Amino acid sequence: MRLGIYCQVENTNGVIEQRIEYIGEFSELEAIDLSNLEDVWNYYLDHPLNLNKTSKEELSSLLLLNEFQIKDLFNHLKNNGKLLSIYELQSITSWDEKTIQMLLPFVEVSDKLNQPSFKFKDVLKYGKVEFTSRYNKVLEDQTGYLEVDSITNTNAYQGNDIGIYNRLRFSYRNNISLGLTTQKDAGELMKFNDVQKGFDFNSVHFFYKGGKWLESFALGDYQIEIGQGLNFWTGYAFGKTADVIQIKKSATPIRAYTSSDESRFLRGAAVNLRWKNFSMLSFLSKKKIDGSIKELNGENYVSSITQNGLHRTGGEALRRKRLEETIVGGNLKFKVSNFEVGTSYIYQRYDLPLLKDTIPYNKYDFRGTDLFNTSVFYSYHFKNIILFGEYVPKLKKEESAIINGLLVALDKKSNLTLLYRNYGRAFHSFYNNSFSNGSKAQNENGIFIGYTNSINKKWHFNTYVDVYFYPWLKYQVDKPSKGNDFLVQLNYKPSKKTDFYVRFRQRTKESNRNDLESTSVSRITISKQNNIRFNFKSKVSDLLTLKTRVELVHHNQIGFEQELGTLMYQDFSISTRSKAFKLTMRFALFETESYLSRVYAYENNVLGLYSIPAYYDKGSRVYGVLKYHFLNKIDLWIRVGRNIYSNKEEIGNGLEEIQGNLKTEITFQLRVLI
Repeated sequence: MRLGIYCQVENTNGVIEQRIEYIGEFSELEAIDLSNLEDVWNYYLDHPLNLNKTSKEELSSLLLLNEFQIKDLFNHLKNNGKLLSIYELQSITSWDEKTIQMLLPFVEVSDKLNQPSFKFKDVLKYGKVEFTSRYNKVLEDQTGYLEVDSITNTNAYQGNDIGIYNRLRFSYRNNISLGLTTQKDAGELMKFNDVQKGFDFNSVHFFYKGGKWLESFALGDYQIEIGQGLNFWTGYAFGKTADVIQIKKSATPIRAYTSSDESRFLRGAAVNLRWKNFSMLSFLSKKKIDGSIKELNGENYVSSITQNGLHRTGGEALRRKRLEETIVGGNLKFKVSNFEVGTSYIYQRYDLPLLKDTIPYNKYDFRGTDLFNTSVFYSYHFKNIILFGEYVPKLKKEESAIINGLLVALDKKSNLTLLYRNYGRAFHSFYNNSFSNGSKAQNENGIFIGYTNSINKKWHFNTYVDVYFYPWLKYQVDKPSKGNDFLVQLNYKPSKKTDFYVRFRQRTKESNRNDLESTSVSRITISKQNNIRFNFKSKVSDLLTLKTRVELVHHNQIGFEQELGTLMYQDFSISTRSKAFKLTMRFALFETESYLSRVYAYENNVLGLYSIPAYYDKGSRVYGVLKYHFLNKIDLWIRVGRNIYSNKEEIGNGLEEIQGNLKTEITFQLRVLI
């Protein structure tokens, strides 16, 4: 029997919004396809986790709890027996009211047993079929659809201006998933030949989870997560965010791949076996990836690898699937209650050598056809302390890399986090997602210190400082450089319906300054950016939620004029009592002096797609997302957004340029559940 759930599904929007904003705004990704995470959340909305029978892996997959909260739950179950009510969670040391409210839609307290196995007839009877179709386009004319290519005598963008996404998926609980995903970006051409079969991107997957020995298995497209993401990790994960306690990663060895990102996935087969305290993961992947092919002494080579998945122009189409990538890997892990240790190996090979043009800053980048890495990772929980890390040793020309972290529960209300990383100049891993200040774990040393304090039920305090050093040159930084990142955030929640926070963030880094008198000589200058944010959210009633934000940016680069940026917006979220209709709207005003003083902000989108665009220049933006649920099985989304600029008559540049001061994008999405 399910007890004590008093939070409606609609209340999860704020939870998911916060998680996605944390992932996106610190990595400055403007658009994210997080279908995989959406699938996890939606599954547990329909099939809540039974807290009396759940596992650490299941709780970690929600990305809502930290390591101490998960450990404290299991200690409570061990010492006091199973939970009798959801309200009992309030007695757990590290579980405050905010945590419980955030988790409620996804969990239950029950005395029923989990089903360790299932029958084929149950799969056919209770399995669900889902079909999703999405269309999007920019309404104004863009140069790429108007300009004619002098060689091909066709438009520069070969396809029409409509983006299309389709997904057909069959699933049974979280044990079986079988699906097909197809997608083309606006400007891409649909065609049938030896290289392309209809849509520009096609993905098929089969995933199984649940056996005693065979823990999980994937065929087709999938993702792999190992250790702390230093050696290999293809999915998204938390890095440096305002949620400072979430720096430790919890790997799910194999995930079904349901997204449309055309680069961060594997294609082949993977299996994870378990025997007592041991588990063994093995996988093989072979797929075609994009690259620029050149010739040297009669031999072909690849000068660069492209990962944006765009094939709109003739040049972009020529780079499509030119390089074959083969990856063989796995890991062996031993785990007991408070301790786990494992080792991983990854062998990666290209059928053509990757030979980048030698520029001083990329001197230590990977060149060749073969790459092999191995690593050791660990995690140990002792009382109020958690130690974790991963080490990749030096092999041949490759340099070593290491990450070590410490989480300390200082008392019932406060936590301390420490993390040290040292990634060599010549450390290479094409698929990693380890903690770093840059876009990849290479050429970086640093120390991160975070602190969080739940002062009382109403006040919560977070802060961190990250000091880092680049021992070799970087793009547009012609000498070893250093920087730091500081954040402090204070949350005030006077009631369940009202939440306010103020955040200050300062980032300092070094970069080139090219003097006008001598442009061939680069001098290093220091830039400092300060962000101040005021965020207020209030649930006025069961039908209306308001959110207000003001963010100020001050960008100061020594030797240049200071820049200011401002973003102000008001959000409205309105739904009917039947929940059949829901409308989310925003009106925003922004003004920045250039792209340097831009401001990032999360925007609501259709299911499975998230946006964290950069607001810059001067103007206003309005968007609305309407969701209509009908016939108990069908959801329809319509999203319209428009930017109105007051300081320019041309938007964008190159083939994306629009004549005028308006840019309007529209998205339609339909989902049918059977």
